[in-house]
Parts: sequence; structure tokens; C-alpha cells
Amino acid sequence: MKKAFWVFGIMVLIMAGNLKAKHPALDDPLLKADFGSESAAGGTNAVTGLGNGRLSVGVSPWSEIVYFRWPRPSYYDHLRYITIDYGLLSGLNPRDVRYSDDAPSLDWQRYGRPYEKYPGLGARGGIYFKDGTLNWFGDPSWISSRAYDPDWGPVLCTTLQHAAAENPGHARVCQWVDWEYDLLVQDFTVDSESAEKFFYYGTFDPYNSYGNYWGMPDPKAAGFATVYLPSKKIILYFLPELKDANRLKPYLGKEFTPELIDQLFPEGGYFVAMGLSSDPDEFQIGADFRGRMVKKSDPLAASEDAKDGKLSGSQYFLGQADAGLLKKISGKEANITVLISAGKSARDAVAIIDQARFLGGDLLRKKVITDWQKMVKRVNLPEQATPEEKRVARRNILNLFVGRDRESGAIVASVSRQPAYHFDWPRDGSFFDLSLDLAGFSEIALSHLDFYRRTQRKEERASGIAWVLGGKSVIYSPKGHWYSNIYTDGSPGKLKIIPVEIDETALLLWDLWRHEQFVPPSERPEYQRQFLEMLTL
Repeated sequence: MKKAFWVFGIMVLIMAGNLKAKHPALDDPLLKADFGSESAAGGTNAVTGLGNGRLSVGVSPWSEIVYFRWPRPSYYDHLRYITIDYGLLSGLNPRDVRYSDDAPSLDWQRYGRPYEKYPGLGARGGIYFKDGTLNWFGDPSWISSRAYDPDWGPVLCTTLQHAAAENPGHARVCQWVDWEYDLLVQDFTVDSESAEKFFYYGTFDPYNSYGNYWGMPDPKAAGFATVYLPSKKIILYFLPELKDANRLKPYLGKEFTPELIDQLFPEGGYFVAMGLSSDPDEFQIGADFRGRMVKKSDPLAASEDAKDGKLSGSQYFLGQADAGLLKKISGKEANITVLISAGKSARDAVAIIDQARFLGGDLLRKKVITDWQKMVKRVNLPEQATPEEKRVARRNILNLFVGRDRESGAIVASVSRQPAYHFDWPRDGSFFDLSLDLAGFSEIALSHLDFYRRTQRKEERASGIAWVLGGKSVIYSPKGHWYSNIYTDGSPGKLKIIPVEIDETALLLWDLWRHEQFVPPSERPEYQRQFLEMLTL
């Protein structure tokens, strides 16, 4: 009998394995490919990027936030979230992402999920069910799908179905970055008779430096303090320009206000405000313990505190924080809106939340769609293209505005930070300009070319041992060329050790010549005058 039981069990496992292998979602050979070279600095957990040319936000397939960069598309990342960086060993260890048969659930198998260095970082919502279980969005227990609504708009809506039979239900998460305000809006609709409470937490660590070689956001200098503002019902993470904790300590345990914070730190800094559209029922500001030493006396991280269905109400923490909010759910369906803003002062960041609360989620959504529609109407697409081709082409053009620095005119190759493509790469940029010209945005292409005019290297000589490895003299003149990648403020990117990449230079010269065809004849003499020095160099 015992032997028969084990034989039956083995047969069930074999059958389950066969069913898993035959699932249509796993037939795509792309799922089984090795992307080691594309995750040398950590794989991305972002299914898309949202942004307004100042604030850039990465969203996972399960609606989690995995990067939050401000005030430019290249920098700075104010959210602590890190996937494993295998570096030069990435090709030797293909298990950089959990996908296909390596993943614990069908959803992870379909979309892939990188191995996080410290699981649980980032910002995400979750549901506490009546049976005492807590499931964060992104856990293997959720099945997801997503679409833009409308399909040409900036609002990404993710549908999450809870796979566990004991707690059925689903959630719809619509997320967007406002085009005018530096504000992330996240509208959660929870539909479940088993749901009791909604939690949201974030491990924001405001930062004011580029980070290490690849710009990964795990520096010890990130973050400074996080406080709860009772009068505003807002959690405020901040890093002042002058990091003097002694200014803050006499006020710990008292009621913080935006005005008090700005009075204590008049130099300003980087401030991230997080709140709900309505008052939260509970809150917690605790120590971010992942990969860090914490004291027994430190308040518990909000993501850990939430496991018993309650938040303890700690009002501040000096250091890197894990802070969150709770909202009780009454009835079968509940709607909760999470607002996250960025500013150079406490009052700036909080004022954005105040304005968002005043306008309300529906009006904010209509507003951003109207703002976006002004660009959509301008996109010129070939009449002979199929509807599907037009949809894809339109989205690609609009994505350029997500990654375009509204101050400098630079355009990042991708808003992804892992892999580190959040730079302007001139060779990519030349094709962006071609697309912009063809789509009817020649003034944007001209602005991008002017960014390259300003960032062209003017120095006569430079040196570097890496140049010798490339067959060049240890002293070599890079005059007239460009860095391989460039921060959107014009600073050299993280590949500045490379003296010259010929495709960067050649494609920009082609871009300069090509764009003239889209300049009105009457304006071409001025165009030639403007870029003569760039061409000569």
C-alpha cells in the first residue's frame, strides 16, 4: 500500500511537470533564452516606464514601483530596490531571472522576475484577508495582465487576480505620472469579499548623487530621515542638502509640519511625500532592515509590521526607512488612491499632494489624458499602416517623451536603471531624431541635436589605460567626439573611459545632415550657422 502511494505520487508529479511544460505561455523560446549579457548590472523588473520628463517611475508586471527618479530622467533614484548584480560573471550564471521552469508560479514564468538582492524592497500595495493572511502585489499568488487605458494614453492599468482558492478576488491598479506635477497617482480598486484591509509601503531613500559605476541605488549615503505629518496625514522621506541630524533631534516626538521641516533645513534637498487621497486608518515608519544592521529598539519596518494586520504608529525614523499606510476595506469593493510626489522642499512635495487631493483622482486622470492627447494628435503615421502597426508606432513615439529631459532636450535610451540604460546614447539618439522628424516633431529633434552640440567634447587631449587596450595611444585626442553615454544634464556617463566609439560620432554626423531635410528652406542658413562648429569639430 505504501509503495503504491509513492508510485502514484511520482506519477502525479510527472504529469504535473508535463502539463507545466506544455503550457502555451512557456512555448516561446524567448522565455528559455539566456539574457546574461543584458543583466550584468542586474535585470529589470519593470514592464514599463512612466514619466513626465522630470519624474521617471518603473512599474513591475504586478504594479510594484521599482525605481523613482527625479528631477531628471537620468537621476537621482530615490527608491531602494536592487536586483542581483552578477557583473562580469553574469554569463557564467544564467539564473539571473526567475522565468520559465525556474519560477514558482505561472505569472513569474511568463514575465520573468529578477532575483532581488534583498526581497521586499521597492513600493507596493497588498491585501490583508479576513483569514489573517497578507499578500503583497508581486507575490507568486497573483496572476496579472495589463493595458493602457486608453490604449494611446499614459495610464497603465494592471489587473491582478488572486490565484488562491481560499481568498478569491481581484484588484485593478491604474497608475500614471502627471504631466504637470511631479506626482505618481496609483488608483487601486479591490474587489473581494475576503479582503479586510489594504496596505501600501515604500522603501524610499532620497539621494543626491549618481551612485556607483552603474548607478545602482544602494549607497550608504542615501536617505536621512522619515517623518509622519499628522496635520497632513502624509509620510515624508527626505534628504536635506546639509545632513545635520542635530537640527532634527530636539523635535523628535513632537508634531512635525512641512513648515517646521523647511525651517530646520532651509537649504532644501530631496523630499518624497506619500499619502492617500483620503485619511489613512493607520501608519508606521520603521527601519529598513533588508541588508542592513538595525537595533532592537528601532521601530519595526511597515512591511513587517503589517503581517498581523495592524500598523503601530511610529512617527519618525532617522536613517533608511520602510514606511507604510493602512486603509480598512468595508464592503465587497473598495477604491484607494495612493499619491507620491517629489519636491525640493517639504512644502513643495506636500503642496503637490494637497493639490491632488483637491482635484481628486477622476479629475487628475482626465487632466493627464487631456495633456497627453495634445501630443497624440500630432503623431504623424503612414496611412497604409495597419491599426496594430499604428498602435505600436504611436506608443514608441510617445515613449520618447517619457524619457525626454524637458530642460535639456536629452532623451534616454531607456528609463531602465538595471540594466543601466538611463543615459542619452548618441547612436540611439540619432534614430530617435529620425523617428521624431518622420512623426512630425522636428522641433524636438532639433532640440535633441542642440543637446549634442553642447555636449560635444572640446578638449584637445585626454588619457587612459583603457585606451591602450583599444589600440589607441595612452594620450589620445577625443576632440569632436562624444562620450559613449551622457547624463541628461550633459555630464559624462558611466562609460567615459572609452575614448571614441565610431558609431556614436558617425551616426550623429548623419543625423545632423539628415535633419536638414526637415528644416524649412528659409531657416536652413540659420541651421547651418548654428551647427557649423559641431560639424567642423
